[in-house]
Amino acid sequence: MGILDPDKYQELLAEPDELDNLPIEVSRYQAKKCAAIIMAGLEGHITYAEETKNVARFLHAAGFEAGGTPFGTLPRTADDLWQELNALPWPLPGPPKD
Repeated sequence: MGILDPDKYQELLAEPDELDNLPIEVSRYQAKKCAAIIMAGLEGHITYAEETKNVARFLHAAGFEAGGTPFGTLPRTADDLWQELNALPWPLPGPPKD
């Protein structure tokens, strides 16, 4: 398989899938913690900037486990990724303090 044309790639991902509206197993608490980690990463907290990748992996795995189609490999389960994310302390709001 060769390199996919960028326009074709966008068309492929934008094409509705019959499973797109399938609910996935993410609790309110998990959503709050993931949002806090993403916001901290965007604010410049170094530790959380790296962990935003695991938030994306967690959401990807949760979607796949609900019946979605993976794009790439999924070496870890959503539960495994969540355990790691949940072990992180809640980030402080705002930019890092000096």
